[in-house]
Amino acid sequence: MSSNMAYEAFISGDYATALQELRPLAEQGDAVAQIALGAMYAKGNGVPLDDYEAVKLLRLAAEQGDAEAQTYLGVMYANGTGVPQDDKEAVKWYRLAAEQGHAKAQNNLGVIYAKRTQNYKDCFAPRVALSMCRYAVTRGTFPLTSQFWQVHFTANAI
Repeated sequence: MSSNMAYEAFISGDYATALQELRPLAEQGDAVAQIALGAMYAKGNGVPLDDYEAVKLLRLAAEQGDAEAQTYLGVMYANGTGVPQDDKEAVKWYRLAAEQGHAKAQNNLGVIYAKRTQNYKDCFAPRVALSMCRYAVTRGTFPLTSQFWQVHFTANAI
């Protein structure tokens, strides 16, 4: 089975087939397979819920430079899911993905900078946060949500 067919099994919810086909691809270093298998473990789809295994697989794909895996790994560090909560590590992975144009990573990076501002009163962080969120909005890949407006008002208050 090709990686496209394995991914289609994953998308369609045929997790038994997806697991059977994705595991060897992931072991061969296929980043898409590693992400899909990591997502299955993170959500308990077709496998026991295992955040540690999810992190392991996502890290393999992230270290290959995959922006989606980098973003997902950043979320896991930001939330402390399968790893100790660590905003610095989350920023590291979000930044790598954001530099590749990944809109969710850009948004999440902006939100972390805004959070830092609230916690540490850093005058630089809100401007960076607003810049990241504005960039995602202007590309049409980030909706104007309450998070954006929170970042906007925090940055403009400085």
